[in-house]
Amino acid sequence: MRGLLGLCVFLSTYVLTAQEWSLKEPLLLRVKTDTIHPLYYHFGDEFNGSTLDLTKWHDNYPWGGVNPRYNIAPSPEMVRVDKGLLQLNVSKTDRKQTIPDWMLTDAYKKENAPYIVEGNKAQLYYLTSAIYSKKDFRYGYFEARVKAPVGKGIWPAFWTYGHNNKDEIDFTELKGERLDNYHIDVHHPEKKAETYKNAFGARVRYGAWIKSSYPIIDRWVTFSGYWEPGRLTFFMDGMPTGVFEGDFPTDQNIVLNSSLAVKGQAFEPGPDANTPFPNNFLVDYVRLWKVDYEVQKGIVVDRNISDEKEIAIVSKKQKPQRMNEKRGLKNEEGFISILPTKHKGTVVQVNLAGISEPVHLSITQKENDKEWAFSQTLVNKSQLLNLSHLPIGKYTLRVELGKKSWEKALYIRH
Repeated sequence: MRGLLGLCVFLSTYVLTAQEWSLKEPLLLRVKTDTIHPLYYHFGDEFNGSTLDLTKWHDNYPWGGVNPRYNIAPSPEMVRVDKGLLQLNVSKTDRKQTIPDWMLTDAYKKENAPYIVEGNKAQLYYLTSAIYSKKDFRYGYFEARVKAPVGKGIWPAFWTYGHNNKDEIDFTELKGERLDNYHIDVHHPEKKAETYKNAFGARVRYGAWIKSSYPIIDRWVTFSGYWEPGRLTFFMDGMPTGVFEGDFPTDQNIVLNSSLAVKGQAFEPGPDANTPFPNNFLVDYVRLWKVDYEVQKGIVVDRNISDEKEIAIVSKKQKPQRMNEKRGLKNEEGFISILPTKHKGTVVQVNLAGISEPVHLSITQKENDKEWAFSQTLVNKSQLLNLSHLPIGKYTLRVELGKKSWEKALYIRH
């Protein structure tokens, strides 16, 4: 709660700095109990077009991904964009797919020789999908809002992958049959860096299934990670769920994919007769924020919030179990995004870890006998607050908690 109150003071002072920040540009606040950290929009996609933006993404894995051993392969035809959502599809198939020549190295042929048919083809039983960013990144707050499908063996994920084919950050890995669990993990070229000491002093492998006390499959959930030098913190709906103390030697690309856990591969069990096909993993947006203002100056988010989607509820009774809780996670409150929209309005997206009690937020302007106002009670939930109806001008931002109240100036410059 102290973090949210600090937000009021921060907004009133920060918008008047020499950087001339205004609501024409997106801003994210990392809210902690003792401080507020501003971050700036650096990269992202709201998927508002009719096709995937191929200036930002590959529509497949750069390494191909055809796996004859498991009769599975990703395909660009399974990647679609429609009605503001990315659809990463999976389906059954019975086709034989030609393996690209560049994949048919001696090592690949040796490993897959018993499974390659007709000299250069793979017999496929499943098609999957993936997108892979053309840019690579180091540090920042990585965030995606997703909706995973129900179905045994369906394995969607949001992660990053490094240039040495070893670095990996798994912000979330989901299974269609595990309705209230998600997996976080890291992979590192130094295996020792992937371990930590548990409560008994024993060194154990990093990575764990995090249990939520509310369903996270077949509903919208925001998964994210804050990667800073020497530290990585995982979040779900703005709630801290784990921390990795270490760093990675290479920049990393953003990956979202929908795959299948087939027999003999990681994350078994695979699909069964009741798994619905075709099926899709939905992505509302992907965003990357950084602490450096200059890297994003002039970028505007193209976001249409006219059809506000369901936001997952988060309350004190619905907190997932925390991994390595003693490592500073208790200081994390969550995130508040202030975003311009494609219709020249503004929304405030709230993903707070847990507010101690309901907070009333109001933004008002009174001028020439006219009053413009926005008023909202913030309970323990994630939500979108639409400020599009407020005209340009100076406002009073007021927060009330019980009998106490705070007021500061806020400038809205759509």
